[in-house]
Formats: sequence, structure tokens, C-alpha cells
Amino acid sequence: MVKLRVKAFLEGLCQRMAADHPCDGEAAADPGTLGLPAGPADDSTHGLAPHALVVSHGAYMRLAVRYLVEDLKCIVPRGMKASHIFSACPNTGICRFVLTVHHTDAARLPPVAIHCVFINRKDHLKSLKEQP
Repeated sequence: MVKLRVKAFLEGLCQRMAADHPCDGEAAADPGTLGLPAGPADDSTHGLAPHALVVSHGAYMRLAVRYLVEDLKCIVPRGMKASHIFSACPNTGICRFVLTVHHTDAARLPPVAIHCVFINRKDHLKSLKEQP
């Protein structure tokens, strides 16, 4: 049931983004140039438009990640272990995915390409631990 909700949500999100951001001849980023690095939380998003922030509970995110990776064949960074990919997202954890969708096909999944930049990142919390 939850996987069906994830699928319906992603389809709706793609449709809304296509409707809100009509294609104006702007070239999409080449997924091969994304590099999938392990740097700051804004990795691989410079110059990509539009963006969507999705906030959810860790258990839902775990199932959403599994759906993206297993069902939609999302490309994950080399060397990332399955135990990390499918683990529960920590509190305030961040996952970043880049979905490439042809404007005319926004209503259907899977998108042309899905690339995972990172999963379950929590390094943004380090500075909080360092404060007195």
C-alpha cells in the first residue's frame, strides 16, 4: 500500500512540476556530468531547475528509496552498500535524487533517468554538536 502511495506521489509531483515549469527550450543537465560526488548537501544541483523539497518520515523515505532503486532502477553512487541504501533514514536525514523527465512524459513514471546523489546524509548536524 505504501509503495502505491509513493508511486502516486511521484507521478503527481512530476505532473505538477511540468505544469508549473513549462519547457522553454532550456537544455536539461546531462546526467553523465552529475558525477555523484560526496561533498556538500547541494551536490549536483547547480544549474538544475526546477527543484522540489519533499519532507517525510524516515520509514516512508526508506520505502520511497527502495521504490526508486529497485523498481525505477535509480543509479546510485559507486561503492554505496545496500545496507546503507535501504537503512532507515536518521532524524533530519537528507536524501537527494535527480529525476530527468521529458516535459511531454511528465505524467508517466519511470522518468528518463533517476540518479541518487546521496542517501541518509546527516553531516549537516555536525556543527550542532560542536557548539558549546
